[in-house]
Amino acid sequence: MRYNDAKAKIEKFAKEKGADLVGCADVSLFPGGADNPLNPRYYLPDAKSVWVMGLKLNDALWDKLTGTYDIHSTNLLSYLRHYNYDLLDFIAVQTARFIEDQGYDAYPIEARTETKVQMVYTGFFPFKEAARLAGLGDYGRAPC
Repeated sequence: MRYNDAKAKIEKFAKEKGADLVGCADVSLFPGGADNPLNPRYYLPDAKSVWVMGLKLNDALWDKLTGTYDIHSTNLLSYLRHYNYDLLDFIAVQTARFIEDQGYDAYPIEARTETKVQMVYTGFFPFKEAARLAGLGDYGRAPC
């Protein structure tokens, strides 16, 4: 199967599973090598591409955020944990299985892979950077 055909099939599949955004980044754009958890080759040594999927958050959830810890930020956190991350994990696993069915290796990484470092929860894999490298956007929220 040609590369562009495979990319189109994978993107279509992920969107059918519920992803709003789907992009692909070249592994050579990531820092370090197979010994660096920020590099996809740490997880899959022969990785060539990283597939990134995203879900749109409801506008009203964003609109109510004040920057302080209140009921709206608590609601958003709960929404992320119990809806977005679960759905992203499902889409990632299903897409990885689809990629394997196409004859490639795939390693899904949970949307909420996290560790507690200095009282802050942080993920191991640089999802935001992967999304940027895949052309899905830039850092921060776009102005209205």
